[in-house]
Amino acid sequence: MLGSTFVDWAMLPQRMTATGIYRAAFDSPAPTVERFELHVSTLHPGQTPHVPHCHPWEEILILKEGRVEVSINGALSEAGPGGVIFFAANDVHTVVNRSPEPATYYVINFFAAAHHNVRPEPAAEWAPADKLKSAVMNWEQGTIKEATHDFRRVFINASTVTFTSLKVHATTAAARRYPVRHTGHLNPLLVIVKEGAVESTIDGTSSARAP
Repeated sequence: MLGSTFVDWAMLPQRMTATGIYRAAFDSPAPTVERFELHVSTLHPGQTPHVPHCHPWEEILILKEGRVEVSINGALSEAGPGGVIFFAANDVHTVVNRSPEPATYYVINFFAAAHHNVRPEPAAEWAPADKLKSAVMNWEQGTIKEATHDFRRVFINASTVTFTSLKVHATTAAARRYPVRHTGHLNPLLVIVKEGAVESTIDGTSSARAP
């Protein structure tokens, strides 16, 4: 069972593949989801991780660096650094690195109990209008919300076909501030440090982390 934990980028094991580099972070059940999986893929120029495919669970990609071409049900778009990509249940998808430089991105797979009951057709063909559709959201498309000591770029705040609520935002914190404090919640929370360094505290234990 996956509990609260720190994952240090420098300690992630690397495995060379035919298309680039694979870094595994975790792949375990969590208290409120059947399985929570995170890995980081680096694609060499001209490479793709797989042919277009689909699956009933939902998936998020976050671009760390480089650019990729994104295919969703045959429609093409481009994502760059800081971009967020959401793949809805059974939508056919893949990415390709069309640039001359490597592209690195985080891959987050959520296995909620509801994914067992979704229809086998692409969600784009049957999902209710109020459910989040597959989309590419580049960094500059995030909706900025300012606060006293930080501001956020909001990318996702919606329900999906397997989640009642799914939220993705990027927080930019002022120097020597710790703007986010959680005293406990029922839903899993994943924080990825894009740049800079933070000190995280879990149950009184602190650990400094950089990207």
